Amino acid sequence: MLKKILAWFSQPQKQKPFSKWENIPVGDLKKGEPYIDHLYNRVTDGYIIQNVLNETEVKELVSAFENLDAYKAVHFEKREGFINPRAFSQIQNENEFDFDLLNSYLNDAEWFAKFLKERLSFNIKEKLLDTLAKLQNNVPITIPNYSTGGTHKAFTFATYRFLKPDKGGMHIHCGSMFREIYPNFYKQLDKIINFDGQLSYFLMLQRPEKGGQLRLFDAEWKDYKKHFDGLGFVNDQEQVKAMNETIIQDIDPKPGDLLIFVGGDIWHEVTNPELGLPRITLGGFLAYSNKRDEIYVWS
Repeated sequence: MLKKILAWFSQPQKQKPFSKWENIPVGDLKKGEPYIDHLYNRVTDGYIIQNVLNETEVKELVSAFENLDAYKAVHFEKREGFINPRAFSQIQNENEFDFDLLNSYLNDAEWFAKFLKERLSFNIKEKLLDTLAKLQNNVPITIPNYSTGGTHKAFTFATYRFLKPDKGGMHIHCGSMFREIYPNFYKQLDKIINFDGQLSYFLMLQRPEKGGQLRLFDAEWKDYKKHFDGLGFVNDQEQVKAMNETIIQDIDPKPGDLLIFVGGDIWHEVTNPELGLPRITLGGFLAYSNKRDEIYVWS
């Protein structure tokens, strides 16, 4: 889908800590500190909240993943990796919004919540939402709902991402580009969510011995939006030159850590897991409601 930009980024780049990150043990989060607003206002670009999950909880989530229904997974294009269950963005059929696919997604979300509840000795959804609530006190953290057939069904709060060793990692992207790729779907959520500056998050569950880092590029969506045609990047020699000279920064959280960052605006990828175990995370997205009185979490 993004062949041109992938080619542009494929040349060697220079590692340099250009973005601002903070590592905070979960027990050291300050009550009343507006961490999420700091991300929106670019006071900082990302947080690693350390030890949100203990070792037993991490192992339970990995074990649950290994028992998921493989038929609910959606594979990454031409790479040995997948999302399970399907993510919100995958319910658009070509250029049309497919309500049958939406209902299937909502049913999968309901099934996934029940599956995790039965498999785990703790409530991962509550634990995650409670932790996120500590990042922005007095603003409710909620999951979007969709009315269908006279009932309200919730979106999924998170999905697993699995990357097999030495099979290519995850393509370069940023959250804001999905609005261009899936406009009909986003029209449904635009009614309640303000996607400007949306955030990305994930819990690290299993990481390879080498590779598999989150790689940030010193490149913002706003700087390259004009080159995006909805499916990829148009040919522009100056753009190619700029992308090839982009500075990079790798972020490598440990199992049990929660990572949250400005993934809507900053171009990023996951590097090839070169050695050892597959990379497994559980994550999704966050954004304010249009009224800024709630923060929605979905995947």
